[in-house]
Amino acid sequence: MTSGSGGQFARLLDLIAELDRNGVVHQLQASRPDALMVRVLLPDQHWEVEFLLGGAVRVERFDPAEPLDPVEGLRRLTETIADYR
Repeated sequence: MTSGSGGQFARLLDLIAELDRNGVVHQLQASRPDALMVRVLLPDQHWEVEFLLGGAVRVERFDPAEPLDPVEGLRRLTETIADYR
């Protein structure tokens, strides 16, 4: 994965494309002035992935709630999406 805001934009587009390919319900919203959030709605889970202006990514998974680092969180979300195919 690339770094910086251009890399973050590519990661955002890659995530949305993956969700679209797999028919996963998701919403894109401006969660705050310096971030875009992708809300991912699976039958038994709710994920929020925030792409921040400074280049950081924040991933939260609800049910079960446990903190995830951004890289691990995106990897686990992609694996979870693949399980729903």
